[in-house]
Amino acid sequence: MLPESVPAELRALPQWVCWALEARRKGSTPTKIPYTPDGRRRAKANDPATWGAFELALETYQSPRRPPWAGIGFEFAADGGIVGVDLDSCRDPGNGSIAPWASEIVERFATYTEVSPSGTGVKLWCRGSVPGTGSGKRQSYQS
Repeated sequence: MLPESVPAELRALPQWVCWALEARRKGSTPTKIPYTPDGRRRAKANDPATWGAFELALETYQSPRRPPWAGIGFEFAADGGIVGVDLDSCRDPGNGSIAPWASEIVERFATYTEVSPSGTGVKLWCRGSVPGTGSGKRQSYQS
């Protein structure tokens, strides 16, 4: 993620966290664990009190503090008017090409899009809402 490429509208929302790759249990596969923008404690996807300013999350991410930060992320607020779309396994990390089916979706949405942390997918941010409870996954992480 290039900080300057994130739209001002998203940067202005106090919904940012830092994240680190950590194993939830000894021997388990590392996963993305969110932390408050100042990096002092774990954040929660369903608790806006643990989110904060883009600038603070970016400053913490760029600092040498531990744990080693893998990126910053945006938390989707219930009724916040911003939704995310993940297109997985659509990008060749070697040459950056995107599968035709995914390119069609990206073009149709015509919104802020970035490469996912794995490098093999893309994420889109859109104005909108998810009817009902959605998928249950409310956070979106970026690197």
